[in-house]
Amino acid sequence: METGDAVCLMTSIALIILSIQYRRGRWLCSIAGYDVTKRESGIDIRPYAKLISSVTLWMGLLFFLLAVEDWVRDWNTSVFEVLVLLLFSLASLSFVRLVRFVFMRR
Repeated sequence: METGDAVCLMTSIALIILSIQYRRGRWLCSIAGYDVTKRESGIDIRPYAKLISSVTLWMGLLFFLLAVEDWVRDWNTSVFEVLVLLLFSLASLSFVRLVRFVFMRR
């Protein structure tokens, strides 16, 4: 395993753990502005955390796929390309949903 693959693997594990914790309602203090929003305006951070959770999950899976790219390409190249396209599309759609949610809530 090369250095780049190891970095992608560690990043994917971190993103997936963050995603799980955000979905459970834990570690919300790592979201920027969490402490400020609670005191000043009473904004509920949980809907934001769920959307951030979906973005981090898809990005974590994409990083995991990039970490094991050599093994998957040896197995079947077309499957790898379809999976990358699918995960990238899902991550992009989740990010667009998050941005839309943020701007609609203002």
